[in-house]
Amino acid sequence: DIQTMNYASAHQRVRTQFDKGLDLASLHFLEGSIYVAENDWKKAHAALEKSIEISDDDSQALERLISIYVTTDQLPQALQKLEEVIAERPGDTRSPLQAAALYEKIGEIEKAQSIYEEMLSQNADFVPALNGLANLLAHQLGNMEQALALASKARDLAPFDPETMDTLGWIYFQNGSYEAALGLIQESADQLPTNPEIQYHLGMASLMMGRIDTARQAFLRAVASPLNFPGKDEAQIRLRFIGPDSESKPDLSIAELQEFVEQRPSDPFATILLAETYETRGEHIKAA
Repeated sequence: DIQTMNYASAHQRVRTQFDKGLDLASLHFLEGSIYVAENDWKKAHAALEKSIEISDDDSQALERLISIYVTTDQLPQALQKLEEVIAERPGDTRSPLQAAALYEKIGEIEKAQSIYEEMLSQNADFVPALNGLANLLAHQLGNMEQALALASKARDLAPFDPETMDTLGWIYFQNGSYEAALGLIQESADQLPTNPEIQYHLGMASLMMGRIDTARQAFLRAVASPLNFPGKDEAQIRLRFIGPDSESKPDLSIAELQEFVEQRPSDPFATILLAETYETRGEHIKAA
């Protein structure tokens, strides 16, 4: 009924079970899921809280509740709930990972780093924490050497995990090892084709390797996503460089190209494109 958006029927099915005296966590979770589908966040919140109250290890309900907080831009409330769960469930690993990601999202980098490091102090081979800390070190703290070491370890421990592939591949990219980056990111994108950030990474790595068509398709998939992610604005700019199809010309002025190259002096593709643009305009000295 939820899939067919017949919400009234779905609610009636749940109410029928409640009327029979059943007060199960799974029923409250289902009720909450119906409200989520209807975007009725207040009622969804109440139903999911009830599910968690009945079954304090209901990870599905907790994740759905946290997603509501995030969707409705209530990150402090999400973090408060996660901190409560972390205190109540010392063996839980999902909640600390969610909390670390949210702390990073709101710019509290030290708290995110502390959570990852605490998890690794308890299990040095815990791949999600290795991967999360590697991402944090590379993208927020600029510690590429340690990030590479952690990402490589995560990759060794979980060689077929697409998230570890992407993390290590993106660190390779940032270090200028574009060929190595592309192999890993392509494999990751093959497994997670709907992840827009990985598609952006694929577009960038493909672009640097001269695979323009692959880059274009990856950027198009990335910007088509309704989700916001690091690099979405960059993907849109890159599409202006290469155009939405193979017949398109760059949708950037000389001044915009110059500014772009000045901001990214180590970007070989942008530098070549600027030189080619000068050449087509007959400005051979500038092209050289």
